[in-house]
Amino acid sequence: MMNRKLFFTLLGAVALVLCLLGAGGFYEILATGPVALLREPVETRVEAAMFVPRQAPLMTSLLVNVNKLEDVGRLAVTPKLRFQVREEFDKIKKGVLANTDFNYHKDIEPWLGDEITFAVTSSDFDREQGNGRQAGYLLAVETKSPQRSRDFLEVLWAQNASNGVEVAVENYQGVKLIYRQTPSSADSGGNWASAVVGDRFVLFANHPKVLRDAINNVQAQNLSLKGNPAYQEAVANMASTGIGLSFINVEQFTAWISDRPGETGLKPPSERVLTAETSPSLGIALGLNRQGLLAHTIWNGNTATEWATNLPRLLGPVQALQYLPEQTAFAIAGADLNQLWLALEEGFPESGAVGQILRQPVAMVRSRWGLDLPEAIFNWVQGEYAIGLLPKSSVENLDNPGLAWIFVAQKSGDSAVKGIEQLDAIAQEQGFSVGPVSWGNRPISTWTKLTTKPVPTKAKGNTPLQIAADVRAVHTEIGAYEIFASSLETLTAAINAPTTGSIVNNPDFQSAIAPLPQSNYGYFYLDWLASEESLTRRFPVLRLVTLAGKPLFQRLQSISLSSPAPGIDPGIELQPVKGSPLADLFIRLGS
Repeated sequence: MMNRKLFFTLLGAVALVLCLLGAGGFYEILATGPVALLREPVETRVEAAMFVPRQAPLMTSLLVNVNKLEDVGRLAVTPKLRFQVREEFDKIKKGVLANTDFNYHKDIEPWLGDEITFAVTSSDFDREQGNGRQAGYLLAVETKSPQRSRDFLEVLWAQNASNGVEVAVENYQGVKLIYRQTPSSADSGGNWASAVVGDRFVLFANHPKVLRDAINNVQAQNLSLKGNPAYQEAVANMASTGIGLSFINVEQFTAWISDRPGETGLKPPSERVLTAETSPSLGIALGLNRQGLLAHTIWNGNTATEWATNLPRLLGPVQALQYLPEQTAFAIAGADLNQLWLALEEGFPESGAVGQILRQPVAMVRSRWGLDLPEAIFNWVQGEYAIGLLPKSSVENLDNPGLAWIFVAQKSGDSAVKGIEQLDAIAQEQGFSVGPVSWGNRPISTWTKLTTKPVPTKAKGNTPLQIAADVRAVHTEIGAYEIFASSLETLTAAINAPTTGSIVNNPDFQSAIAPLPQSNYGYFYLDWLASEESLTRRFPVLRLVTLAGKPLFQRLQSISLSSPAPGIDPGIELQPVKGSPLADLFIRLGS
């Protein structure tokens, strides 16, 4: 019976192939192999974009045949590991059709071509108020054998008909549509549909209207994503090598996900202007690296194209990173935090979805602690900066589980001195005692509150209490830098990092930033192995994400990101032809 489970199984093939094959199964391919075999031109291969409406929230495409990936994988490894590669691919292929009567090698492989494209065509494809917002989903699979793919669909629908499903056949503009017929009063999301268009593509959708719209888009190119100037510019800026490409209309995408209450905190779609001409967009080209996956992103926005022109261009990690210990799990580093924030404010207005997301942490800190980050901190940090999170010591973690933090800021002139004094004053206004203490031979400023806590005892009756100092932050001056930390232990680790070992000398960090542009505006780094426990505790939804993407996450080592600065060749496989990329993202995988 062709129900939601079956349709989502078919749609899930895209997610599985892109995420599972493309990530979890790629380590063997990437480790030593001839990745040049996968370098096909991206610009000429995303043919299914002709079916996708120009205002679609999301389109993502895999542009390499699954069997080709497997062949490269087996060539890439030693003979004794080739069986393991085959076994891993077979597992995924069986998983794609696990809840159906079909066999991948017999029913899918003979006609499966090189391109698989998935699109969210609309956040509400029928625009009927009576049934709520119904998102449209389209899956376009290239076929190398039109007759075999038609035979597959005939068998698919014949099985459904034999199980009592009412199947409808419709000829729409010369294309045979087959779909599940449901009463008009039924949920409009249940009419799963399919079609073979010409001799090139097999289409699946969650409603026949989505297929009709896709066919209309082909006949009038100005209706399709190919006719969207932002998409054209993004594709023109993408390099010609890669295994996949995605395109996101940002406002439409956030309108789609914000239909799920409580998931984004964004303004509802009705409060935002949602047109393909004004919506910013994000293009993503996915390529291969010997240690993982490398994504090159292009941002197209009304004001963001010159967003980084006033930022200092860096030629590698800033010196401030030397004060982050080598066990740092999360790091952000760059120069001129003040200018970065001004550029982000200008490039991503508050009315847009990205602008809202950027401002949420600032608003949260202002609401919770009465601290205006742009005025109290960003304003005076005009030199280098580094922010790090790292596992707490065993003693610290008993009282307050989580991650310790370090903030390093290069002091530049009187504004920095005044800014630090203002922070101390704000801490006093919040009820903290601010004063110097001696830590060894070094003067350190502390922000503390006196609290009471129970004293462990075996005696019955009232639990005795003791007064304790709750240290919220400490800071001290080291040369040209001011270092803030969450505790004295963490501050000591930061002070000693240049001699005991800093993140800059950590081989994992070096491997994570090696594929990124040498000339850049700073780095973002996440050590997944060190931060997974804390992140999943803080964001429970990540447990579901890691479970769904287990082949990826069981190999994931780190995620790093940097925005290329002009002037020096980025030195990576995916480079822009023109324009300003938003960032290059590297996902490092392990065995």
